[in-house]
Amino acid sequence: RKEDQLVKKDQKDDVLKHQTEQVKVLDVQKKEKDQVLGSLKSKERELEKQLAAKKKRDRELQNSIDAIVRRVIEAEKRKAADEAAKNIKTVTPAVPNTTTGGTVAKPVRTESFLELNATEKALGASFESNRAKLPWPVDQGYICTQFGSYQIENTKIKGNNAGITICTPQPGVNVKSVFEGEVVAVFNVGDSKAVMIRHGKYFTVYSNLSSTNVVKGNDVKTGQIIGRVAVDDDDGDGGKLEFVLMIENKNINPEPWLRR
Repeated sequence: RKEDQLVKKDQKDDVLKHQTEQVKVLDVQKKEKDQVLGSLKSKERELEKQLAAKKKRDRELQNSIDAIVRRVIEAEKRKAADEAAKNIKTVTPAVPNTTTGGTVAKPVRTESFLELNATEKALGASFESNRAKLPWPVDQGYICTQFGSYQIENTKIKGNNAGITICTPQPGVNVKSVFEGEVVAVFNVGDSKAVMIRHGKYFTVYSNLSSTNVVKGNDVKTGQIIGRVAVDDDDGDGGKLEFVLMIENKNINPEPWLRR
């Protein structure tokens, strides 16, 4: 019948219309998805660029730290050798010389060339006893990149941090020594500055500073201002401090040493 044919035609038109609308919806969704993916890829490329710059700064920082620690250890070795030479004829115990039948000076042994005297030993022991009690190097901030291996969320981008990265609400905030000690170096890392402080056999390093308040050889107290945080190049509004902790020439995680 003609009426049945008309009904069927209307139903077919409705189906086609619905399918056309669905295609349009899917097309819009695909475009939105492509835009999101494009944005994520663009963001990932920018993050990769930022991470590459950080890795370069980290390498420069670590190379400088390693060189400074080597110089400090070599200086302590020379000091130990000089002291041993002075004491050979006086307080150094003698041991038999099986070759000549006489005696030779007993070699001086030490666990660490960085704790040769009572002052350095006491300072190192005091630093160690303050684990989990050390004040933060800034009054306001949070750990935005943890120590060691890490992966940026929602990306495949990975890195390795020599210390912890502390983000601050703004640049220019004061950076303070977390413990008493001696400034063993003030040096440049790229276009920013860094301060390295010795606490017996421990070292703390404060990097990405816009300015410093101390020079090599200064004695500093806990909480003393040593510089100011530089602007975060990746953000532009906040600041970013790289904080490194070492025992002799080994990097260790600073986070467990700071107050909760």
